[in-house]
Amino acid sequence: MLKNLTYIEWIENIGVFFGYICVVLTAIENIWCWPTGIISVFAYIIFYYKLKLYANMVLHVVYLVACLMGWYQWLHVRPDNSTLQISYTKKKHFLPLTVVTLLMFLIVGIVTATFTNDVMPFEDSLLMALSLTAQWMMNNKLIECWLIWIVTDVIYTVMHYQMGNYKTTSLYAVYVVTATIAYYLWKRSIRKTTTL
Repeated sequence: MLKNLTYIEWIENIGVFFGYICVVLTAIENIWCWPTGIISVFAYIIFYYKLKLYANMVLHVVYLVACLMGWYQWLHVRPDNSTLQISYTKKKHFLPLTVVTLLMFLIVGIVTATFTNDVMPFEDSLLMALSLTAQWMMNNKLIECWLIWIVTDVIYTVMHYQMGNYKTTSLYAVYVVTATIAYYLWKRSIRKTTTL
């Protein structure tokens, strides 16, 4: 049965498998989330290119850089010998994050709708903008990243289901559940840190 899989099915399987591992490891703050995420990202760069979802393909190229940065940020020891801790996003950052996300969505949406044959330019661009915001927040261990991931992953689940990409649909459905669990795990971690 495995040898009957097409090239793109193999690529999707690799992306799904390592994507599952990555999100579980991220939820429990395990540093191995980053290398497993990198493998999944490589697979999805190819996958989204083949699907003509170019904003998501570019998003995964950015994810590659974000994974390397996140890996460094989570390992990096600060001058005071501490490592990055989970925290809440400061209120003053909500407006800039919202504005940057909306601008990304509009600019990328207009560019992909005008200059590419992207099959869903504005949906693709919305997902790219939300994902980049959530990724930046996750790299910095800001707990609200999981709330954005939940919304984003619900949209991805519906989109991939409508496109008939059922393995990737199941991946994003699991992401919704895992992001919800991760939010509560990170919340509990903050409580432990503040009570020490």
